[in-house]
Amino acid sequence: MTSATLPGASAAAAFGGRPPAERQAYLPPLLRDPLRAVRIAAARSLADIPDGELEPAMRPLRRALLADFVAAQRAMADMPSAQFNLAALARFNVLFLGALVQVYGKFLSRTRR
Repeated sequence: MTSATLPGASAAAAFGGRPPAERQAYLPPLLRDPLRAVRIAAARSLADIPDGELEPAMRPLRRALLADFVAAQRAMADMPSAQFNLAALARFNVLFLGALVQVYGKFLSRTRR
């Protein structure tokens, strides 16, 4: 992440703690941001909002970006932060619970060696 990316990604992540109505008002345009880190941070901040409450055009964008985030975390499955990030996402989105189970299984197999 470069210094140019940090403000946008940080702002999108910070909005994750705001009420759903505020997040829905400000974050959907960031799902189309040219910077991947900003798009993923926005998608993560919208992860707990049910599909039915998002604009229909935003649903596939959020889904694809969250899948991209999960793939990135799987690539770092041996890092505790990746496991934490997947657990936090699985809390809101059952679709990504399978990713957490796979990562946890790999972690267990590595720690038992």
